[in-house]
Amino acid sequence: MNIAIGKFTLESLTTGMYINPMDVFREYIQNSVDSFDEAYETGLLRPGEEKILITINQAGRNISIDDNGVGLAVESAVAALADIGNSRKRSELNRGFRGIGRLAGLSYADRLVFTSSHFGEAKKTEISFDALRLRDLLVPSHDQSIDITELLNRVITTQVSPAPMDEHYFRVELSGVRTDSGLLASDDVYDFLAQSSPVSFNTQEFSWAKEITDKAKEKGHVFSHYNIWIQTSGSPRQVFKPYADKYLVDKSRRLKDAITGVNVVPICSTNGDLLAVVWYAEASYSGAIVESRLRGLRFRKGNILVGDHQTVSGAFKDPRFNGWVQGEIHILSSRIIPNSRRDDFERNEEYVALHEKLSGLTAEITKQLRQASNERSQHALDFRHAEETIQHLDAGLASGYISPSRRGAVTKKIKEVKNSLSYLTPDSEEELERQYDIFHKLDIILGTVSGGTSYMALNLMSHLSQTEKKVLERVFRTIQMEVDEETATRLGDAIVEAFRQH
Repeated sequence: MNIAIGKFTLESLTTGMYINPMDVFREYIQNSVDSFDEAYETGLLRPGEEKILITINQAGRNISIDDNGVGLAVESAVAALADIGNSRKRSELNRGFRGIGRLAGLSYADRLVFTSSHFGEAKKTEISFDALRLRDLLVPSHDQSIDITELLNRVITTQVSPAPMDEHYFRVELSGVRTDSGLLASDDVYDFLAQSSPVSFNTQEFSWAKEITDKAKEKGHVFSHYNIWIQTSGSPRQVFKPYADKYLVDKSRRLKDAITGVNVVPICSTNGDLLAVVWYAEASYSGAIVESRLRGLRFRKGNILVGDHQTVSGAFKDPRFNGWVQGEIHILSSRIIPNSRRDDFERNEEYVALHEKLSGLTAEITKQLRQASNERSQHALDFRHAEETIQHLDAGLASGYISPSRRGAVTKKIKEVKNSLSYLTPDSEEELERQYDIFHKLDIILGTVSGGTSYMALNLMSHLSQTEKKVLERVFRTIQMEVDEETATRLGDAIVEAFRQH
């Protein structure tokens, strides 16, 4: 039986496979970190010595991705880089194992070049793909009799040349990168890599990093992370995960929530096998997280993102609640395998079991969210009661006589309100300022009530001495005893106005 694989299969494995141009970086990085793991095993590198440098030349429309992993030996380089879907990697050991990821750059550049040198060989191998010609050959009107092997032979060139014996590296070069691909926008590239790559937490921004790492280790998992840098101009910038202690939950009011704790939870199968380790942040849950780079529990395999911030939402009974929490689900089972696009996992028995276990965890998170919502509602009621009390006191004490019993009642009410608020723990800076403002206003009223006379208007006149206030108090009392209430009020107001202008 003669089976031919048509040339358009290659288009399905490039443009059809990688819809998001940024996936180019993820594919090459996962190959690099597999190389680092091999370098650790052979003693060529120690953890921390590894480095991936991504250089973006926007003006020249060029991108290079360099790593100092084991590299490829000359005898295996052509087969490793030119064969399609024939990878020697194993899914249980390696992040990239299907043998198609290296094709990712063909859709977004005019030329794709791989250069590699293996430690101990005085040679380097360069394999170049003419992506511009490839796209021309893939036009339907072009020779349709070409099969995929002939197509690749027409666009691939190889070269072996001398190199220092002690060099070991792998380099990817993309030339003539499409300007509309977004691959040359360094800030966007950094943001993508911060979310998707196997990098460490930024301990300057995220103080919970050590606690998460330590708790995960206790549960049986050590996070693998690698040094990745981006350079455009000037000094390279190291890539870290984007998590921070505080994050925006209301853009219009600039309201931020703060992490108050972290939970690390093991997910095990019914027979006790460790399927995953999950960490998620506890907070006041004041609202949905604004920044998509922080939002949602996310799947990771080999510490590389699988899917995006919405992929885990289906594990929540109410999917929108995933947008209120941040954290990661690190898949440890070798039988839970990312699909070819790495936008989810292959549907198998292990994956179904994982989702069933996750539904219990997400139910607990939802319970915490609802409890926080109820507490916020009570906070709102307490604050509103306090502010209404202040308005009532202000209106009642704006002017007129304050009897000793009235003064005592006001003082008691102020203490009650202050006590009720003192037990509240503000959930945000906005609530903290609101609480302070209420306490401040209550203190002013309390100070005014105990100002020394029975007349609020006199107590508010700070330019009068205490003796002068007492004299005026006797005048007001005499007027109230000798004339009717309307006349007494009119005369009292006139005297107060006169002394205000004094």
